[in-house]
Amino acid sequence: MTELENLPPSTLVLIRSVRRANWEESSDLVTDSMFLDDNQRIIWDAIDGFYHDNPTESSDLSWEDIRRLVPATHKDYVLTLAAIAEHLDEGPLERRIVHQALQHSSVIRMNQVTTEWAVASAEKKKDKYDEVKKVVEQAVELEQKLLDDDRVEPLRASTAKQFATFVGPRIPFGFSPTLDAATQGGYPIGKLGGVMAPLSVGKTLTLCNLGAMALKAGFPVYHFSLEIDQGEVLAWYYSALTGVPYAELEGRAEEVFQLWKPEWGELLIYDYSGHRCTVGTVERAIQNIRRKDTRPGVMLLDYLALCDTPGGYADRYSGLGLAVRRLRKMMVKYELAGVTAIQANRQAMEAGRTELWHTADSIEIPRVVDWLMTLSQTPEEKNARQLHAKLARSRLGFGNPEVLLFPDYARLRVFEIGQHQVWEDEPDAQEGIA
Repeated sequence: MTELENLPPSTLVLIRSVRRANWEESSDLVTDSMFLDDNQRIIWDAIDGFYHDNPTESSDLSWEDIRRLVPATHKDYVLTLAAIAEHLDEGPLERRIVHQALQHSSVIRMNQVTTEWAVASAEKKKDKYDEVKKVVEQAVELEQKLLDDDRVEPLRASTAKQFATFVGPRIPFGFSPTLDAATQGGYPIGKLGGVMAPLSVGKTLTLCNLGAMALKAGFPVYHFSLEIDQGEVLAWYYSALTGVPYAELEGRAEEVFQLWKPEWGELLIYDYSGHRCTVGTVERAIQNIRRKDTRPGVMLLDYLALCDTPGGYADRYSGLGLAVRRLRKMMVKYELAGVTAIQANRQAMEAGRTELWHTADSIEIPRVVDWLMTLSQTPEEKNARQLHAKLARSRLGFGNPEVLLFPDYARLRVFEIGQHQVWEDEPDAQEGIA
C-alpha cells in the first residue's frame, strides 16, 4: 500500500471499497467519525451492507449498483465519487488533491470542487486545476487544525501544582465485598478488564453479573454478545436482577417485566451471534450511543476472540493483538469501563487454577488488558458448588485478592461465599442455596 492508501477510511478508502477485496481489507478500520459527511457514511453503509449480506457473491459492485442501493438524495454524490475514481490513476499529486479537497468543511463546495477537478483533469484545463489547488491549501490548514486538536499536551513537572488522584471513578463488582475493598470500590472507568476461564466454568455468568451489579448501581450497560442471542442474554439479566428463577421466567414474563426498577441503569444488548462483528463494529455502535448518552458506563464483550480481525485466520495472533489494543483505547476515548471474556485452554482445567498463560487465544489479550480476573474450579469445588476467582494481574495496584464465589445457577447469580446479602434486596435471594 502507498502512504495515501493508509489514511483513515474516508474518500479514497470509500472509493477503493467498491471492490470486495478492498472492502474486506478496510471494513475493520471504519468508524462513523472517519467519514466527512452523511453522504459518505450512507454510501459506505450501502457497500458494507451489500457485501455483508451477500458473502458468496464473487463479483464487485459497480457505481451503478451503488446508485441503486442508496436513497435518491445521495445518488448525485455517487456520480461525483465515480468521476473521481475514473481519474485516480492520474498520479500521486492528483490523488492528494482529491483527498485534501474533500476535507473541506463545506459539503456543497466539496462536491463542486471534486467535480470541477475531475472535469479539469480530463480536459487538461490548467486554470481550473489551479483553482482547486487553492481550495486544497485551505483544506490543508483545516486538516492541520484537526491534527492540532488531537495533539496530547505533556505535563510539565516544574510547573505542576497538584497530583492527579489515584482513585478514579469505579464500577463496583457488587457480588464480592472482598474484591470491592481490594480495588478501592471496583473496576475503573477508562480501563479494559478481562474475565478468563476454561469452557463452561462461568465466563458469561460472571460477565452478566458484572453488568447486573453495574445496573443496580445506576450505570448504563452495553452488552455485546457474539455467542448467545439477545433474548437469552436478557433472560440472564432479568433472573439475576429480580431473583426469579430462570426456569420460571417465560411463564411469569408479564410479572417479571414489571420488576425492572427505574433507578437501575439502561441495558442495551447487541446481538452479533449470527452476524459478522469486528472491533470497528463495536466502536460504531458506541459512537451512536455517545451521540445521545455521554454518561460513564460499562461495555461488556462476550467475547473478543469471536470478533473478525485484520488478516483473518491466517494471522489470528497479531490480529487479536491489534484488536485488544484498539478496544483498550476506546475505553479511554468513550469513558467506559470495559470487560471482555477470555477463553482459557484445556491446561487450565487440568491444572485446577487458571493462570495468565493459559489463554486459548492470543496471549496479547490477557497481557494488554488493564486487569484480569481468572475463574477456576477443581472437581472438589465443583461438587461443593464453589467457583474460585482471583485478580491475577493488574496495572492498577489491586494486588491479587482471591475469593470463593457461589454460583446460583437457578437465578444465574454469583456472590462471595458467606456474602449472599449482596442480593438480599431482591425477592427470594437465598432460596436454592445449598
